[in-house]
Amino acid sequence: MDVALIASKDEVLFIVRNNRPALELDQRKIWERGYSSKGRNRGLGLSNLLELVHEFDNVSLNTEVGPDSFSQTLIFKPKGAY
Repeated sequence: MDVALIASKDEVLFIVRNNRPALELDQRKIWERGYSSKGRNRGLGLSNLLELVHEFDNVSLNTEVGPDSFSQTLIFKPKGAY
């Protein structure tokens, strides 16, 4: 897992990148509570993340799915700057 925090005067980026199995991934289902490509008793993180992003006007989320990795970039803008 790689984690980065990048701050500029215009925004703060919080990036998390993790390896994933090289299996086909339904990108619509990854946001569903309980869905996981890694097995049972998982699948809460992305649904919780999406709920949090929807609660704030100044936060956005970019998702990238590669053949063997998965990354999330949370973008925080100062209030009034979007």
